[in-house]
Amino acid sequence: MEKKESKSRKIEKKRFIGDDEGYRFRPNPLKTPEYSPSPLLPALMPAYTPDKNIIFFDPLSKKPERLIFELDTGYLDFEEAALEELDEHIRKHKNCDELEEYFDIPNKLRFLQSNHYKAEKTIENMTEHIKFLKQHIGVKLSDEAIEILHKGLFYTYGRDRYFRPVCVFRAAVLTENKVDYDEAIKAACFVASYIVRNLMVPGKVENWTLIDNLSNLAIHKLPLKFIIRFLKLAETQLKFRDRAVVLLNVTFAIRMIYKIVSPFLDDRLKAKLTMTKDSTHEILNELIHPSQLQRKYGGEADDIELYWPPMASSNVYGHNPELIDKSGFDDSASELSSRSYGIPSKSSRRISKATPSNEKPAGNRHVLDLDGLRCDEPVAANDIVLEETISREQKR
Repeated sequence: MEKKESKSRKIEKKRFIGDDEGYRFRPNPLKTPEYSPSPLLPALMPAYTPDKNIIFFDPLSKKPERLIFELDTGYLDFEEAALEELDEHIRKHKNCDELEEYFDIPNKLRFLQSNHYKAEKTIENMTEHIKFLKQHIGVKLSDEAIEILHKGLFYTYGRDRYFRPVCVFRAAVLTENKVDYDEAIKAACFVASYIVRNLMVPGKVENWTLIDNLSNLAIHKLPLKFIIRFLKLAETQLKFRDRAVVLLNVTFAIRMIYKIVSPFLDDRLKAKLTMTKDSTHEILNELIHPSQLQRKYGGEADDIELYWPPMASSNVYGHNPELIDKSGFDDSASELSSRSYGIPSKSSRRISKATPSNEKPAGNRHVLDLDGLRCDEPVAANDIVLEETISREQKR
């Protein structure tokens, strides 16, 4: 039977805004959410346009590493050529229909770039990714995975100066108590998927700034096989979501482990890594406004112990005003109330049964698979009630 032809792509000439060396693309309006003041997105987001230094990690190189993919203005010439070659291979592949179903053009380019623009290797990775999605996405979390979620193995708190979510990975959670590593991976994948779907904006914000807090990590309790597996999983499944990775509280033993696992890491990921034995680093203050960074990491925001749902401490980002176009934009919308942005008051930082809000911000859908709880209606961040946690609190 003749294979179904993949959808043809119209290759457009790149359209530029201003004279920013031809790299300041206009985001795809069809993939940008409708904006009203949202509990999950900064109010300035509609007026924000990333420049070449945000779209690319290394904009001056011959083949720059792309970080923003969801653009409606065409790609660089070598990227377009690689996409054409990939499409030819997909048309001949036995799983052509499934590959086309799961991968749109931006995600094809993500996987191409990850595999150094080698079409056959890219298709192998894409097939592997489809299998991963079927196994992890939409799967109900176990009680143990939910417990790991609430312990803060991987969580997000605030945004950096370019509105990217600030994420924290607390490795000590893996060694403080006996943890099922498979469940830990499921919990981390759930949070990562949530961040991508709800806290990022295609064409504007597609990455995060990651803090790896290695404090109190009993490295001798963490199997090397798991470390390699976890790092490879992040590299092969979460394509180009890291803008910066800062490892804090790095001991001599951890540096030795890094030397062992380093050969398994892509050079592009290693270029984004910063390691320090201290609990903070100057790069964090360069990337993140103090009001968005917890005190224990060198900022001014309160340290938190409630890791879910996602929270922010401030509406101040320290952003570059040159990237904000306020023409036709209601500036009053940038002054959000703490409630509408999902900023918890001190009294709400303890989990309690919340009364559902009547607010229904557009364009954001919390989809939770926690203990059978699924919420497909738009809700304010602090109105998410995790029944298993409330039940646990009530028993105390």
